[in-house]
Amino acid sequence: MIYSDYMKEQQKADFMEHLYEVYQPANNCYTGLWERFKGEAAEHCRNEYFEKLQFIKDFQLDVALRQVAAQLVEEEDAINKAEC
Repeated sequence: MIYSDYMKEQQKADFMEHLYEVYQPANNCYTGLWERFKGEAAEHCRNEYFEKLQFIKDFQLDVALRQVAAQLVEEEDAINKAEC
């Protein structure tokens, strides 16, 4: 258990170091890096959520249009057979 806790704390420290390297804060402080990351991550997740919702809606519309098109073809074929 102690080893696991140590590993988690080391991972936190390693990630903060990564954030420091990515953001390169002008004040050379770690203060605020985690909050900045959380805000950007939340924005990214929110945008991705709505992109996925739009994809699902577009897919559902495409399926519905294909079904209607197939039904229209069937009806047209039935009309053409009846005319013969």
